Amino acid sequence: AILAQAFDPSAQAALTRALFTSDLSPPPGGPSRAAAMRALSVTLAFGAMFSARAGSPEPECHADGTCPSDAMDFRDSALVQRSHRLSVTPAAAPATGSLLQRWPWQQKVTSGCARELGVHYEASSACVFTRNHEALLVWVPYGSSPGWDLPGGMKKNGESACETAERETCEETGYQVKAVEKLSGNVFRCEIVAANKCKNPVDEGFLKKKWATKQKLNALQFRGGTWGDKEGMLRRALG
Repeated sequence: AILAQAFDPSAQAALTRALFTSDLSPPPGGPSRAAAMRALSVTLAFGAMFSARAGSPEPECHADGTCPSDAMDFRDSALVQRSHRLSVTPAAAPATGSLLQRWPWQQKVTSGCARELGVHYEASSACVFTRNHEALLVWVPYGSSPGWDLPGGMKKNGESACETAERETCEETGYQVKAVEKLSGNVFRCEIVAANKCKNPVDEGFLKKKWATKQKLNALQFRGGTWGDKEGMLRRALG
């Protein structure tokens, strides 16, 4: 009844008379002063709410379905209050190479290797992986002894050693791989899952790559001081 009075033009005039008249007794057939106060409060509240909504843009959810807290509230409200015909406009996808696209959680490139291989410790790690009797190596130009090396790198907190090897390989070469065998405490034999999975450079960026046969290993300049007997592991992997 109060809402009906708040939005009915004829009732609004009576509400005004009841509210502002010096005579505290209600006019014949009109609302009481208390009812008028309640109805006017409702009218003002609804007016403020709709004015604020009209004057400010709708909060947006991201294209992947995640929402900031205000957009999430708006989205949930839109789902419930269908009678108001509210809409949620998804944000445009982040531009290629943007900070949003480079955030680690935008891409998942690790597998369930920790469980499958029983690797429940953290360590900077690398991958040995082969294709058509060739092993993939990366050229590392920095450090005291630059040279060809296994793709791999520094660990991140909460990441098992084999997951570090998988992630670092993707970040350095673009190949998504899966660790399938532990060759040492921090080197894993990996298999290719997909090419060009990692497309945005991270940290030092993509490194120069080389596919090398077993016969060509002797002629290569290997980077010193990393991953133990990597040349021996490469030879065994290449048969």
